[in-house]
Order: sequence, then C-alpha cells, then structure tokens
Amino acid sequence: MFAGRDAELDAIGAAVMHAAAGTPTLVLIEGEPGGGKTTLLQALETSPLLPRRRIRVATLDLAVTDSEDAVARAAHLLTSHGTLARVGGRRRLAVAIRRIMPDWIGAIPVWGDLLEAITTTAAALRRRRGRAPVEKLPEDIAELHRSARRRAAAVLIDNAHLAGPVGADRLHHLVGAAETGTRLLIIAAYRPSSPGAPPPDIARPTARLPSERRIAIALRPLAREAVAAFLQSQLTGTVSSVLLDDVMEASGGLPAAVRARLDALRSSGALTLSEQGWTLDTAAAPEVVSDEEIDLGPLGADVALALTEGAVLGDEFAAAALAKVLGRDELWTEDRLAAATRLGVLHLVDAEREIDGDITSVYRFASAATRAALRRQRRGAA
Repeated sequence: MFAGRDAELDAIGAAVMHAAAGTPTLVLIEGEPGGGKTTLLQALETSPLLPRRRIRVATLDLAVTDSEDAVARAAHLLTSHGTLARVGGRRRLAVAIRRIMPDWIGAIPVWGDLLEAITTTAAALRRRRGRAPVEKLPEDIAELHRSARRRAAAVLIDNAHLAGPVGADRLHHLVGAAETGTRLLIIAAYRPSSPGAPPPDIARPTARLPSERRIAIALRPLAREAVAAFLQSQLTGTVSSVLLDDVMEASGGLPAAVRARLDALRSSGALTLSEQGWTLDTAAAPEVVSDEEIDLGPLGADVALALTEGAVLGDEFAAAALAKVLGRDELWTEDRLAAATRLGVLHLVDAEREIDGDITSVYRFASAATRAALRRQRRGAA
C-alpha cells in the first residue's frame, strides 16, 4: 500500500473505536478511479485495525449484475440468516413454535396444567398492558443487529456507488436503526459521479441515518513526497526531480496511474541510473496514454481558460493567484470558477482564506486525472 494515507487510516481507526464502543457507524470513502480505494480496503481486511479474533469481517465487491444487495449478502456471511431463510425466517419459526408449544405443555401431567395457566395469564396481561409500537425491521437487518450485539462486526464494501437507491437505503437503514450498543461498522468505498450529475445514492444524506453515525473520507491524490517514496522503494535508489516531475504530471498523484507510468517508463528503457540516482531519458519516454478525455467547450472559453491555467497552479489553488496569472480582476475570475464548481469540476475548499495578507477563495479539482490531463493539454498547446 502507498505511503501518504496516514490521515485516512487515522480517521478509519477512530471510526473503528466509535463502532467498537457501541455506536453503529457508516464510513463513506470517496475516490475517483485509480485513487486507491480497493487497495485501501484490501489493506484494512488484514489490518490490525480489524483483528479477526475480536471482529468478524465480511468483504463485498458490488457489481451491476448482483441479484442481492449488500445487506442481504452481509447477513448471509455474518449470521445464521441463510439457514433461517430456508425455514421461512426467524419470525415464521417463532410462530410455529408458539403453535406447537401448548400441545407439548398440555401433554405434561400436573406441571403441564400449571405451565399452561402461567402462559395464558402472561399472554392476557401483555394484551391488557399493551406495548409501545416498535419498528418491525427486515429479518436480515434484524439478524445483523442481533449478531453485532453479541460480537463486533465489520462489512467492507467496494464499488458502493453500484448499490442503487434501494440497496443504499437499506445500508443507511441498517446503521441508522441499530440500537446503541450494536457494534457494527460499515466501510463503503465509492467513486463520485461525473461532473453535473447527482451524487451516488450511497453518498446522499438521508433521514434514516443520524449525522453522528456517518463519517465521510475523501481519498485525495498522493502528495509529491508520497510518490517519491514509492518510486524510491520500487527502484531501490534515489529519484531525480526530472523523473518525479514526469510521473506527477502523467499521474496527477493517483496511485494506479503512478504505477502505470512507472511500468511504461521501465518497459521503454527511459529510466537511467547515474551517480545522482534514477533519472529520465526524456527522448525515450513514451507519451502518456490516458482514458481521460477533456472537452471544455460546453463550459465556454473563459471557464476553459481559467481551468487550464488553474491546473498548472496545483491540485488546490487560490482565486487571487489565478487572477494574477490570467491578468484579470479577482471578481471576474471568481465568476468563472463558480461556474466550474456548480458543474462539479471544482470544489470550493475555503471561501475566506488569508494568503499573503489578502482574503481569497481556494478551489480544488474534483478529479486528479482531469487536472493532470488539463496540464498535459496546456503543455502540448505551448
């Protein structure tokens, strides 16, 4: 697993403690394709954060063709729900037992009459006293709750954006309806929607799930230092700034793209070893192959210009700094960045940050791959 994920692991560790203390918790991990979601879940599966001797762990990878939702699959893996389903469920089994019991009680001489009288009296008192209405939960959800009250349970879900509205609602219900003391942790990793599209169902706020039971984590691109550490570990030597610059520009800091660029440089023979460490023969380096197609035409020329120049400034950039690069006033620049934010290309990180004595807004690209492609596109145009 890549270095540079300490903050995310700390947040997940806090969620584990939260759930282990009896507060059911849903952890939502957002990351674009290639951002390391699957690697993170695989690392968590065998991590000391989830010791198997104390926590039962189920791992699910959702697919479009799944016939069962995540809750039903987790119930089959972690509880006796699959066995109970074959006899019609726990409730149907309980009804059958209640029907059979009087016959067995009545067959016991003397004691049978006494037990039957006690049973009848207790039933009458329950009817007379009445009970507060209790939500009747689906049996798979009730089984998971019952099981997690006996022993802590964690469910790791990859590709949770495929849960759909019903599956997402049931996951929210699973966590939101659980009683305090239910040691249940759900970690769901998902990819964000395309710019302009609504968020995936799993990521939408819902009344079923209290905010204190919901933790959101965004997998940001790897910092330059983390990428350098990875390259050095793979090449077993120091790495030149030329090589590091190439990998950062090609990958945008996305772990999968970092690996892919390193593999491409190795196979092309573009890596050379000198006294200063590993460096790059730029003439032999292959062109970056990317699936990311950037068409900013629908945004208008001004917004496209602002995004292209902003991509050069960094993953996060200040509106004031971009205004200086563009030679425009900050109000004009803010208007163009606000349009890109409404479409989901950018996120507003801070509306009032002080930088060099000035108050300005700070933006971040929603996709590291988009930013990397814009940066390459600008360099190609130059």
